[in-house]
Amino acid sequence: MKRNKQNLIHDATLNLLAQTGVAFYAEEAVQCFQSHGFKTEKNVIFFNEKQIQTALDSAPSQFTVRARDPKYNLTLGGQNKPALAPGYGAPFIMENKGTRRKATIEDYQSFCKLVQTSEVINFTGFMMGDPSNLPPETYHLDMLLNNMLLCSKPFMGSPLTAQTARDSVQMAKIIFGNSLEPVMVSNINSLAPLQFAPEMAQSIIIFSEAGQPIIIMGAGIMGSTVPIQPVDLILIQNASILAGICLSQLVNPGTPIIYGTGGSPMDMQTGAIYHGCPETNLVIREGASMANFYDLPSRGGGTLTDAHCLDYQAGYQSALSMKTALDSCVSFILHACGILSTFMAMSFEKFLADEELCRHILKAIQPLEFNQDQIDISIIKEIGIGGQFLTHPSTFERCRNEFLCLKLANRMPFDSWQAQPVSSYKERAANAVATRLNEYQKPDMDSALEKELIQYVQTRKKEIC
Repeated sequence: MKRNKQNLIHDATLNLLAQTGVAFYAEEAVQCFQSHGFKTEKNVIFFNEKQIQTALDSAPSQFTVRARDPKYNLTLGGQNKPALAPGYGAPFIMENKGTRRKATIEDYQSFCKLVQTSEVINFTGFMMGDPSNLPPETYHLDMLLNNMLLCSKPFMGSPLTAQTARDSVQMAKIIFGNSLEPVMVSNINSLAPLQFAPEMAQSIIIFSEAGQPIIIMGAGIMGSTVPIQPVDLILIQNASILAGICLSQLVNPGTPIIYGTGGSPMDMQTGAIYHGCPETNLVIREGASMANFYDLPSRGGGTLTDAHCLDYQAGYQSALSMKTALDSCVSFILHACGILSTFMAMSFEKFLADEELCRHILKAIQPLEFNQDQIDISIIKEIGIGGQFLTHPSTFERCRNEFLCLKLANRMPFDSWQAQPVSSYKERAANAVATRLNEYQKPDMDSALEKELIQYVQTRKKEIC
C-alpha cells in the first residue's frame, strides 16, 4: 500500500525518536521521563510508538483561550478562525525615515495600544520589540503588565526562563483566578537538531502544570543546524515537537498544544539566514499538514520578510507568507503584523500595512457562500439588456458594506492621487499610526486587580534585583 507524505514523515520520525532520541538539558525534565519509564542516556530521551501515541491522544484538537474581555475569547483548532499575533522578539524599531534604533518599553506600549484598537489582530503578543531601556532580568514583568493593562485581548506569556514562566502564571492568576482554564499562549522554541535548552524544557513543565497552552516550535536552518533538504528539516522538526508534546502530556495530560512549524535556508554565499523565501513557505505548508495529521492546532507563517523597509519586497514576501499560512489553515499566526529585517526589526507603519494585507487575504480566500434565495434574477430581468445598476435600490442598500474598504491602499485616479498632500503608502500608514495612538482608550479593569498586578511586579523586581 502506498504511504502518503505524512505517514512517511511519521514513520521516519518514530525511527529517529527510538534510535537517536532528543536531548532535554533540564534535570527535572529527565527525571519526569525516567519516572514514567522512558529509556534515557544522560540527557537524551528515547521514545517508542506507544509513548508518542499516548501523548498525542491526550492533547486536545481544539481549545478556547479566555480573554480579559470575554468578547475576545478565541477558540483555536479545527475550522475556527486563526489567532493573529504581532511580530515577536525584534530588538530594533525601523522608523519611517529609514533609520533603525533599539526598541524601548514605550514602543512596546504603543504596540499594545495598536493591538487593542486593531480590527484584525486578535491576540496580544510578547516581546513586540525587545525593550533596551529596561534591565533584561526584570523586563518580562513590564511586558506582561502592559499586555494585561493596555489590552483586553488574549495574551502571550513569557517562556524566557523558568522564573519568567512562573511570573506569567502568577500574574494571570491575579486576573483569572486559580483555574486551569487556558488564558494565555506561550512560545517554546526547541534547538536544532533535536534538543531543548534548560529554560525551554522548564517552561514546558511550568506552563503544563498550570494547564496553559504552549506552542512547541521545531524550526531549524537548512544547510546549517539541519540538513539542507526541506524534508529533513520537517523530519527533525516533527521529532522535536513530538518529544516536547510527550513531556507536556506527562506533566499534565490534556494540556493544549500548538504544533509550531517553520524554518529557513542559510544563504550559502553569506552565511545569513532569510525567511521571505519559497522554502520557508513550503516548510510551513508541510508542517501544517503534519499538525493536521495529528489533529492538532498549528502555528506558522506571518508577514515574513527580509526587507528592511516598507517596500515592494516587504509587500510580496509578506503577502506570500501570510497567504501560505491561511491557505494551510494554520491556527496561530505569529509575526502577523509589523515584522521586518528577518525578525530583527518592528515597524509601526508595517504593522498597519500588514493589518490591511491580512484583511485583504482573509476576504479573498473566503468562500462565496450563497443559496437559492440569494440568486435573484428578477433584478437583472428588471433592468434588462444594456441597463445600469448604479441607481438601483439593491445597490443603495448594499453599497456601504458589500466591498472591503482598504484605508491605506490607493484607489484614486492619477490626478487625484497626485494632488494629495500625502501620496505614498508609507506616509499614509505613518499618519494612521499617529491617529490610532492618539485615539486609543485604555480598556477598563477592576482597580483592585490593577493595583494587585502592579504590586506584584514591584515586589518581584525588588526580589530579583
